[in-house]
Amino acid sequence: MTPAGYLPAPLEVQASRASIAERLKKAADLSNTSPYNIRSGTGRYGILCNGVSYLYVTDALKALGREALDIVADISSGKDVDAIVTKTVKKFGRIDILVHCAAIRGPVGKPAVELSEADWRSILDVNTTGAFLISKAVAKSMIARGEGGRILLIASMAGTHGVAGSAAYCVSKYGVVGLVKTLALELGQYRINVNAINPGAIITNLRDEAFDRMSKTQGVTWDEARQKDYQKMSAN
Repeated sequence: MTPAGYLPAPLEVQASRASIAERLKKAADLSNTSPYNIRSGTGRYGILCNGVSYLYVTDALKALGREALDIVADISSGKDVDAIVTKTVKKFGRIDILVHCAAIRGPVGKPAVELSEADWRSILDVNTTGAFLISKAVAKSMIARGEGGRILLIASMAGTHGVAGSAAYCVSKYGVVGLVKTLALELGQYRINVNAINPGAIITNLRDEAFDRMSKTQGVTWDEARQKDYQKMSAN
């Protein structure tokens, strides 16, 4: 069982428009940023947010006096991704910044020899192919405009070293890091800056299933399993 006070599963999250708006206001000074941004994971215009309905975020941004466009799409589909960019440019005229963090974790704690081909493919399709498709589509738009731009992909520390029980996820994030390094070399001539952020262990719902399994096999509480896992990841 998930302990009291821990963030519930995404579909169970209840968040008020006011609190989301306040969090966004503290996170970034929207009044001093360009209104022509797209974030395909969580953020301003292409909104798919883990734990919070994208509609709440859209409403929160509008409550701050900003324009917003929510788009639900399959990031692993080239057709859907092209539609995201087309709709965004049509509404806002241009894209200056892409911050992409749409991804899935897949089975956690499962050895590679037990990982199904379907899980392997789905993780790489979303995490790596998705990053490629959205970066490609946005970069083409930026190149055509001729004014440069910024592309920031959220990778992971799992893209810098192996993590037992996370073969597909590690491979997918190594791929994102490689993509960023390559795009930086290719797009620099167009004044498009490309970077990645590699977050470490963050307390989210993504590992809940693994903590359930770990608590049973190790004979500890759910919270103890979680703490041991984060200590292990931090040591890496």
